[in-house]
Amino acid sequence: MKKLAVLLCTALFACDALEDSGDTDDTGSGTSIAVPDVGTLVDAGGCGDVQMLLSTSDRSAALVFSDEADLTEQAYAAGEPITATYTLPAEGILELHQGTEVTGLFCNDAFDDNMVIDHTWTATAGTVTITVTSEGIDHGYHKPADATITIEGAVLQLDGSDDVTIESVSWTYAIGWLAG
Repeated sequence: MKKLAVLLCTALFACDALEDSGDTDDTGSGTSIAVPDVGTLVDAGGCGDVQMLLSTSDRSAALVFSDEADLTEQAYAAGEPITATYTLPAEGILELHQGTEVTGLFCNDAFDDNMVIDHTWTATAGTVTITVTSEGIDHGYHKPADATITIEGAVLQLDGSDDVTIESVSWTYAIGWLAG
């Protein structure tokens, strides 16, 4: 059973409606595209070494953090919590996905046919701080840990649309297990 502890999910978000600009990143239909309501990101998730997300309950939007720095491995090797801070932009570190069932491949090796990512906002400013604390026994392929992530002052952009700003959000989730 995954241990879920959303410690602090105080989010102050600012975003506006988008107008269709006619470029390749939008619908091309000449209608308005709504910016994901990041204030409704309430479902936490995570796995591996280290992937974390915060999604809407209907999975139409998800803020996704992904790092390949092996922080779980480092926390086990050090025998103490490991903290890493990223100054954005950092390629692939933080994105906001909008669509249908956007969490369909997150921490899962079974493809969800209903998953469609219509738009991806990429972080261009802000900071992400993540602390990983080892929990339990190192099983080699499975290293249970808790990760606490804090995102501050993040600005996410999509060409031809308004920016999405995340003043501050933080959550904790159990990671270190293999997706599948």
